[in-house]
Amino acid sequence: DRIREFASLLRQIRHFFQSERDYLEVESRLLRSTGSFEAHLDSFSVIRSGVRKSPLGIKSQSGDRAGYLITSPEYGLKAALAGLRSSCFQIAHCFREGDQGDWHREEFLMLEWYRVQADEFDLMRECFDLLQALSPNRSLIMRKSSVRELLQRHVGIGDWEPETLAQVVRSMGSQLADTPETEYDDLFFFVFLNKVEAHLGKDGPEFVYHYPPALSALSRVEKGVARRFELYWKGVELANGYYELRNADEYIRRCAEENSRRRRLGKTEMDLDPEMLGALRKAEQEHGSGLPECSGIALGLDRLFMVLADTPDMGLDDCMP
Repeated sequence: DRIREFASLLRQIRHFFQSERDYLEVESRLLRSTGSFEAHLDSFSVIRSGVRKSPLGIKSQSGDRAGYLITSPEYGLKAALAGLRSSCFQIAHCFREGDQGDWHREEFLMLEWYRVQADEFDLMRECFDLLQALSPNRSLIMRKSSVRELLQRHVGIGDWEPETLAQVVRSMGSQLADTPETEYDDLFFFVFLNKVEAHLGKDGPEFVYHYPPALSALSRVEKGVARRFELYWKGVELANGYYELRNADEYIRRCAEENSRRRRLGKTEMDLDPEMLGALRKAEQEHGSGLPECSGIALGLDRLFMVLADTPDMGLDDCMP
């Protein structure tokens, strides 16, 4: 039954994007030359085994690296989007080393889509429309709150400055704020996960938007906020969306920032995906910008299936086919 239900979910998603919204489905590669450079993600490295023969007739030694499995289809989709200049989506198997738990799997299915001529609020609305189309309960209510509003409501603080967050952490009896290795995101997420997250998405899909600039990831930073959002429903984080950066130089800068964090964490540094970088450079020459004006979102389909089946307490291994 679950195999059939999941197949039905995929059919409905494709109908929503292809028949109702005129999106193009893209198939980008799952094995790429570099892994994710985001500091909190760990990519699986693929190692060749045995002796193989190259087109030049040179035999390579066993154990050389073939590349990395994707943590999301983002790089391949953005390379396609740079040339397409039109809305597109992909349903892809993704792999994240170390992601194990009730709501985590090292291999999972992700829906990622990019809508052109749209900001983050346009994309929130489209994501809600998708959830409503997929939900047995078609009378969902869309809820959204800024991070600042949530911190005020549930923590009682009016800003997200490091010292303000550190004071909250200390008041909770944690030594985290006084540990030399602690960074801003450690403080923020300690407060957010312990004080805020449990209140989100209880009565329906809830979007959390406008994060601190230090947590911008690959979203634009404007007017003192990172223009990104996350989606929660029934206590589960389902999706992460950005008002997208558009040009290669900005991606190079963000990659350098993340690699600096990876060094501090003792992780391997990662290059910016060369296919995406090349596509952005080419599009800048032809169109004046690497990407068109757009917003993008990644939605975990395993988790969504669990939520739609009203079984978030079961965990993925028991709920999924």
